[in-house]
Amino acid sequence: MLSKPGVVFENLIAVSLIRMATRMTETGVGNFEIRYLRDREKREVDFVLVKDNHPVCLFKTKDNDTNISKAGRFYGEKLNIPLYQIVRNASKVETFPGNCFVIPASNFLMLTG
Repeated sequence: MLSKPGVVFENLIAVSLIRMATRMTETGVGNFEIRYLRDREKREVDFVLVKDNHPVCLFKTKDNDTNISKAGRFYGEKLNIPLYQIVRNASKVETFPGNCFVIPASNFLMLTG
């Protein structure tokens, strides 16, 4: 049994995002990368999807918490891009003000292949 399922879940999402970014780059849509974002105040977002050196959207992973991440909301507003909070144990997709979304991990993983 793994002692830190949250870390395993975050790594699963990272691999899925990297695969998705690679697939989009290989199909000629643009040059996509996955990056990490953290500032001096220790606000962080797990993943940033970047296309041609411009951030496109943010991803935050959570085990159970469907409350939108404060750091994710902050960066989403600052960069004017959506935040997708991928929650392992969420039961439905939810939309929040500020272009923020909660997505159950099962839904997200079906989309990323």
